[in-house]
Amino acid sequence: MTLRVQVEGWRRHTQSLALIHQHQCLDLLDRDVRLVHRDYPPPPGEMLRRGAGWEEVAEILGPERDARVRAIPEPAPGDPPPDATYRIGFPYDLSSAPHGQTRVFAVCETGVLPEFLVRGRGLAEATAADGFALVTPSEFSKAGLISSGADPSRVLVVPHGVDPTALRPPDPDTRARLREKARWTDRFVFLSVSAMYPHKGVLPLLIAFAEVARRHPEALLALKGNNGVYASYDSFKKIAADLPTADRERIAPNVRFVGSTYTAAQMAQLFQAADVLAAPYHAEGFNLPVIEAAACGLPVICTAGGPTDETTDERFALRVASRSGPAIQRGWPGTWLYPDVDALIGQMERAIGDAAWVREARLAGPAHVSSRYTWRHVGDALLAALRPIA
Repeated sequence: MTLRVQVEGWRRHTQSLALIHQHQCLDLLDRDVRLVHRDYPPPPGEMLRRGAGWEEVAEILGPERDARVRAIPEPAPGDPPPDATYRIGFPYDLSSAPHGQTRVFAVCETGVLPEFLVRGRGLAEATAADGFALVTPSEFSKAGLISSGADPSRVLVVPHGVDPTALRPPDPDTRARLREKARWTDRFVFLSVSAMYPHKGVLPLLIAFAEVARRHPEALLALKGNNGVYASYDSFKKIAADLPTADRERIAPNVRFVGSTYTAAQMAQLFQAADVLAAPYHAEGFNLPVIEAAACGLPVICTAGGPTDETTDERFALRVASRSGPAIQRGWPGTWLYPDVDALIGQMERAIGDAAWVREARLAGPAHVSSRYTWRHVGDALLAALRPIA
């Protein structure tokens, strides 16, 4: 029986939830599902920690895929009521839909969901309502939502995924061409992909890289932010200013920042050209770039103790020991993970020097991701989550 679903989200933006929403829509379009779409309102500028501006993008996933997502019709008078309504955007609208099941995406990165992210009612009241449930991408995030008041039986884990036709290991000639174009041919490139805000671990990464660059002059740090959505470059500059002067001067010739908006194809090429993804985060609910990089055969360095413990293993990921402590980003309650900088330096140096492990990682990462984290896998879980809870 065809499932009627109203989806609500962003389909012309490159914010991470918008990209996830677009991929989920594409998968649902290939199933026995009738979709209608309501565009989610833009988030307040302060939620992105930047001023006014919410950049619409002409091309994101590619012309054909973008057209399919944007062609999903809006609800029309006389339409039969949906069996389920699924919202993915923020702030989280926890009101119940007028008809059928209500599913709201929510992610908890610090063990406590900030109140300013929630609209309508609290988690306890929302998850007590008939037909209502939260969708979250990891067991780590689920535990935080439960600690914040959600009914455990009404928090459904649906991970994020990758498109294996786009995010895949490059052949040697393609990789060499991409590296030459980026002027990375003789460099060992650590890639970091994030909003570049403090909780992404930019400061420990810069501190560690200053030491790695001292010992390994060929090392280069490529930082990919998104100025079209976040204040990525301003945040990076502010964090870098906290480094000792000698460290700032040492890394300056060996750091490349890119804040322009990339298409999905351009992001794939970035992953394919780099040598390692570095993600020493303080707070995450999933960390999609980790599995995107792994799908491209890129070894990963990431914080231990967070959600990437669920999505990675030692065959392709070097975990950095961490301790828990109070979150220090203004307005965000809960705890952060603080990766040990000396351990981070050690893992970065291992990535440079352990060629045998890197060869294994380039094979193990794509196999791991393709077996459980494609958008088809995600769609199976999402479709199950949209049906009534027993």
